[in-house]
Amino acid sequence: MKNKRLYKICICSFFVAVIAVCAQISFVTPFSSIPFNLALLGVFLAGGFLGEVLGSICVIIYILLGFLGIPVFAGFMAGPSVLFGPTGGFIIGYIFVAFITGVFSRKFKNRPFYNFLGMGSGLLICYIFGALWYMNIGKIPLLFAFTSSVLPFIIGDFIKIFASLILLKRLDKFIL
Repeated sequence: MKNKRLYKICICSFFVAVIAVCAQISFVTPFSSIPFNLALLGVFLAGGFLGEVLGSICVIIYILLGFLGIPVFAGFMAGPSVLFGPTGGFIIGYIFVAFITGVFSRKFKNRPFYNFLGMGSGLLICYIFGALWYMNIGKIPLLFAFTSSVLPFIIGDFIKIFASLILLKRLDKFIL
């Protein structure tokens, strides 16, 4: 029993690290204050491999680490100012992404179409939450928030979904 608990702690730590490392692969675009990064790839993988509960816990730990000042957010950023700034809604939205991805992954194991639907659904909720947050923080109209904080990222995020699907299929036997 202890070994299983230790394994879960280790695997969660691993995915927190994956999300944090993926977040550092980032760049700021000239059309938005939201950086393009690979954190969502790590979030998709955490939810896909670990399911809704452990995947969400990994994201919550990642967010708490950043909130406490450990530079895990894109561009080695950290602290409450990041979470309460323009990107905060998207970062918090990662919890929804991991949860929904995990639900679909658990229910439809090894069925890429359904995993795609789960990841896409989680991403849609993340977009809605993040864009509304961005609109509120910036005191800007919803259309401007959508065109500057969601629209430019859709293609890249779908590439992350496809990369996650490939990695889930290829690495499944090694993770759990």
